[in-house]
Amino acid sequence: MWQAFSNLSVDDEIERSIATQGGIEALIDAAQVHGHDVKVQARVVRALTNLSVHDANKARIASVKGIVTLIQASLRHGNSAAVQAGVAGALRNLTVSPDVAQVIMDNDGVKSLVNAAKTHSTNAIVQAGVAGALRNLSVNEATRKAIVASGGMETLAMATQIHAENDKLQAEVAGALRSIAGAVSK
Repeated sequence: MWQAFSNLSVDDEIERSIATQGGIEALIDAAQVHGHDVKVQARVVRALTNLSVHDANKARIASVKGIVTLIQASLRHGNSAAVQAGVAGALRNLTVSPDVAQVIMDNDGVKSLVNAAKTHSTNAIVQAGVAGALRNLSVNEATRKAIVASGGMETLAMATQIHAENDKLQAEVAGALRSIAGAVSK
């Protein structure tokens, strides 16, 4: 069933139905109930990533319960590239709000993102999601300092070396480094 949600959530009409019929809440609940099942986690976070692209869904997913569920999935399943890519992608999409960024900070979101980037250094999808999320999270000085203290700058710099041929990833990482470093050095 969770695979169906993750596959269906890429179609706009079906995505609206999932969101308005309680599907987002069902996905979050499933992730919590099946927290130790990596397959369920990977499918749920993929669906939440797809759904989080649309502004109408962001508030539902970005609830404290949704953010905590995503971060817990990341911390629990650190070796799963599928889980890490989904969580990083969802957090990237959700971090456009300073309030959501604070919830992510308060629940070890930076730690989970940096750990994902370190563990999956050769996975460009994980790296791009992490870079985008860290860029969006760097909205205030406390967050920027937390990113630097957690090794986020070094992790991003490593991604530029490992993925030197990936132009899209280079752009994501450059944006994150510029956002974090430019503000930290002031």
